[in-house]
Amino acid sequence: MKLILAFAFMVLASTSAFAADPAYGPELQGFDYPFPVSHFRFESQGEKLDMAYMDVKPAHPNGRTVVLLHGKNFCAATWDTTIHALSDAGYRVIAPDQVGFCKSTKPAHYQYSFQQLAENTRALLKSVGVEKITLLGHSTGGMLAVRYALMHPAEVEQLALVSPIGLEDWKAKGVPWQGVDALYKQELQTSAAKVRAYERATYYAGTWKPDYDKWVEMYAGLYAGPGRDIVAWNSALLYDMIYSQPVFYELDKLAMPVLLIIGDKDTTAIGKAAASPEVQATVGHYDVLGKEAAKRIPKATLVEFADLGHASFIQAPDRFFPALLKGLSER
Repeated sequence: MKLILAFAFMVLASTSAFAADPAYGPELQGFDYPFPVSHFRFESQGEKLDMAYMDVKPAHPNGRTVVLLHGKNFCAATWDTTIHALSDAGYRVIAPDQVGFCKSTKPAHYQYSFQQLAENTRALLKSVGVEKITLLGHSTGGMLAVRYALMHPAEVEQLALVSPIGLEDWKAKGVPWQGVDALYKQELQTSAAKVRAYERATYYAGTWKPDYDKWVEMYAGLYAGPGRDIVAWNSALLYDMIYSQPVFYELDKLAMPVLLIIGDKDTTAIGKAAASPEVQATVGHYDVLGKEAAKRIPKATLVEFADLGHASFIQAPDRFFPALLKGLSER
């Protein structure tokens, strides 16, 4: 009887912890964005899709448009303070949620590639009359920004990469492949507690502020509601895309000015947890990766923050935004 009661208590505690996570719906229906959200509806791969985006026009335009590309565990909303800083400086800012993420469609069947996401984004920009852009990509958004810039170099005036992943090839370094089915099962276990623990260690160099909880709950809230299965499925497909489609080997082909902003305490490496301790020790060293990437990119400007992690624009906005605005003005 005691064993039964103990087991029942553990199940109840686990259920209560999961239920405590905010549930925002598979397209973040219950989460408010900092600016009005518009929708670009289009058809791709036989699917009717919807890309949510924010298009923020400045009071005093400087003639430039910055397109913000979010990371894997982030959304367009996470760019809140970045949009304010850029808009105040005169930039028009367009911040989409990519297909498969956040407020955008989670298709049941979609062949994800960085090329496809780049073309989706380009179609969105054409629909709002934007041709020349500055691309600012963070994390996975950095890989997408690089692919977009390689595909359409004449349209990208400047590329800004904030702690981009893809500065190394994890597969070539020995991180093992995981099938989509295994990744799906893994993603079904997503909770705010697990996201918070991962981000504390990887994104914020072991530190934590209450302000970060909003973004943890936003991301975990996708999984907490009835749309958990389709969110987890798309997430698994996206992780497979990230692992199997490196941009690392083409960094030297970037022709435009590239601003590279790195938090040296960042340790992000996709699939690292599945690797041996020996392989884990060789990946995710951004204090080295940033310098190596800057040497390979012909027109690179490297900005490093020695004490910051993966999300410097959230962790230290007072230092990040002056560096970003200075770098964008010196192209």
